[in-house]
Amino acid sequence: MPRPQAALLSLPVIAALVVALASCAEELPVRVLALRGCELDQTFSGLRVQVVGDFPAGGGQALLLGPDEAGSLAELREDAQGLTVEGLFGASVSAVGRSYGVDVGLARGRADALEDGQAALVVYFSPPDTACAAEGAPTGRSEVAIAEGRRGDVLLAGGRAGLDGPAIDELVHVDLLTGEVRVLEQRLPAARVGAALLPLVGRRFALISGAESGAVFSSWTPIEVAGEGQVGEARGLAIHGEPMATAYAASATSPVDGRTLLVGGCTSVTGDDRCVPASALLSTAWVDVEDGELALDHGPALAAPRFGATLRFSADGVAYLVGGYDAEGAPALGLERVVPGGAWETVHTLPEDLEPEGLAVLAGELVLISTLEGTLRYWSPGGSGVLSSDAWAPALGPSVAPRPMLALPGERVIADGWLFAPGSAAADPSDERVRFELPGRADAALLPLLDGSVLIAGGVHGSGEAVGEVVEPSLLRLRPALDGPDEGHPDLGSGAAFVVSPPGAGLMGADGLRLDGLAQPSGGLPLVHGHLRGFRSAGVRLDFSLSTEGAGTRAWLLVSQGSLASVGVSLLGELVVRQRLADGSLRDLDCAAAQSSSASSLVLEIDDEGRRLIVSTEDGRGELQRLVDCELGEDAWPQPEAGLALGFGAQGTGSVRVSNLRLARL
Repeated sequence: MPRPQAALLSLPVIAALVVALASCAEELPVRVLALRGCELDQTFSGLRVQVVGDFPAGGGQALLLGPDEAGSLAELREDAQGLTVEGLFGASVSAVGRSYGVDVGLARGRADALEDGQAALVVYFSPPDTACAAEGAPTGRSEVAIAEGRRGDVLLAGGRAGLDGPAIDELVHVDLLTGEVRVLEQRLPAARVGAALLPLVGRRFALISGAESGAVFSSWTPIEVAGEGQVGEARGLAIHGEPMATAYAASATSPVDGRTLLVGGCTSVTGDDRCVPASALLSTAWVDVEDGELALDHGPALAAPRFGATLRFSADGVAYLVGGYDAEGAPALGLERVVPGGAWETVHTLPEDLEPEGLAVLAGELVLISTLEGTLRYWSPGGSGVLSSDAWAPALGPSVAPRPMLALPGERVIADGWLFAPGSAAADPSDERVRFELPGRADAALLPLLDGSVLIAGGVHGSGEAVGEVVEPSLLRLRPALDGPDEGHPDLGSGAAFVVSPPGAGLMGADGLRLDGLAQPSGGLPLVHGHLRGFRSAGVRLDFSLSTEGAGTRAWLLVSQGSLASVGVSLLGELVVRQRLADGSLRDLDCAAAQSSSASSLVLEIDDEGRRLIVSTEDGRGELQRLVDCELGEDAWPQPEAGLALGFGAQGTGSVRVSNLRLARL
């Protein structure tokens, strides 16, 4: 792929950005096109452009322009992940955007502003933490199947016209590179609900099983969104030759290997296409895409039959399931988890007077669960409970239908028209809550997109006079603030920079972050821990100071990915290096240079592959003396390219203090 070499930019028209890309033999001009969101009537006093990825800022990768100024960027790095743009008004950031990846060929032949064959990077640009209605959105609906494709497309398939309305046969295409929303002329052969949708190669999708006209089908349908769009002939759906049929199965795609997991569902529906509880399934299935076709294999069986649940994966491939209904038609109260290669296990059970619905999973295995009754609850290995509406959680009222939740790249969570920061160590985490000026919605779909934005599709009013009626507008796009894994450094002096698990076990004060530990058996990693919110990196240096209060309290440095994959170093006493793999297995590593150390001013360095971890302390001459030097195996991190979370833990009934933090990518 040609690499961007220079950029010419002007204000206030963001759509006029141009990047010159250098190929092997020639410079190729590439436009940077802005898809404008809402509330962009003001002009900007400045424009900040930043090439982002897991590398240090600067080095010709950033540009700050005033009104009517132009400038140039140095050559875009081969390891760049995107281009961010910030519209400035004085010192305030009033609009933000990020390119849809770095593939400059995606928009060719699709964007009207481009000449034939011209390349472009596309940036959706709007005020931060704002949800904007999409122009041309279809009529409202609920229970819609939705997926993001591999070439900048989103497809919405089927659904219902309201909470109890009839099923829909429409296919809605959203072109993320042009902003166009359209209903495809060709429709599904019959109205469809309870189906799963996943991307195939190119601009094609697969609609899997689901219910039509009182029947559940053992078939999948290919759908093409390029051009006028096309619905292909239904094809058989089978596992090792045995037909498979399911409706209202939970589905999610593993970030580790790209396979989609279908979980539970039902094999029989009523005349209005609702699951018959007695037909609820224990089975699960892995779905892979091979040469544009689907290949299915058996997955691990559930602990109990379930349909209509919510499934989420963590970054290390651990899957979580919550909500839905059991074979008696009663709310399923168990939170189930499966590690790679393992079996489903129930790790937490909610009280019987609650009906769980939404699910969000943050790093370090902090799991959030919303309920129809309006409470937000949490579970972690260190404890469980209600997320206080006086601190972290918004106050949600009762709802007649499930409200989805989603963890954003910066580890804030969206739920029913709110953004909030669970596990924040700030003195008043309620300050971090953001309310959209839009009605909340139940039975909606939240789809995270490649550029860090979120598509909010469909939904009904969960309460009030219009309960059960569709919510308009039916399609929104949320552009969060730029706080994702490679979008800058957290403010290390702020409690908002940390995610503490369990919530309430950590507090940022004038003298640093305090973590209050728990008594626990020896041999594991600390149950109380806090990591830097949103930040992920492989090549990194972290300077810090540690102290402990309370006899027997152990302070830990933690490097992790996702829920379970971790390396912990016990400091301020016996030096222990302990590794936990994504399957939950533990082992101690023999890479400490001494038996113990009392050094409190420390430095962590990780190489750019995340495979070598060095912990050092400064001697009296200002030179680094290594305490730990570990070479990790290839099984340490399920996603080496995804970066690592950095944090600290407290083990024992005392507390650990973390201060003097300094952070730099290498």
